[in-house]
Parts: sequence; structure tokens; C-alpha cells
Amino acid sequence: MPRTRRTFTEEFKREAVKLVKQPGAKVTHIARDLGIEQSALRRWVSQEHDGVMDMRAINDEDLLAPTNGMDAPTRNGIDVPKWKR
Repeated sequence: MPRTRRTFTEEFKREAVKLVKQPGAKVTHIARDLGIEQSALRRWVSQEHDGVMDMRAINDEDLLAPTNGMDAPTRNGIDVPKWKR
């Protein structure tokens, strides 16, 4: 049975990279908590460092508004959006 490749929103990637940049943060722990591979998270950090990933939010108002009347899940006080299927 072939595995389907998961895709992640740019917002999810940005927030994951922000978590890695926190003092004392470990890629291993963050990747496990987010349910992603360490290699993917390391690649996003590398892309951000090289200027490939735009770390600016698309629309600050959209990021602040709750979706469907529910609060977004957070990790260490930072909103972490779900990955899309």
C-alpha cells in the first residue's frame, strides 16, 4: 500500500521554525511533539536560514482570528496550525 505524502502549510512551517529558535529548544523534541520527521524540520530551518522561506506572516489578522470558534493548539505559547491532508 503506497504511503501518501503529507503536505504542510507555510504557516505551519514558519511556526515550527520559530519553536526551534527558542532558547534551549531541541529539534528532536519539537519534531516529535509536532508529529513530523526531524529531517523535515531541519530542512525548514535551513531554508529559513538561507532566505528561501519567507518568515513573515501572510496576514496578521488571519493568524489572530480563531477558526470555527475554537482556539488553535499551542506549543510553548506559539500557535501551531495543523498540517493539511
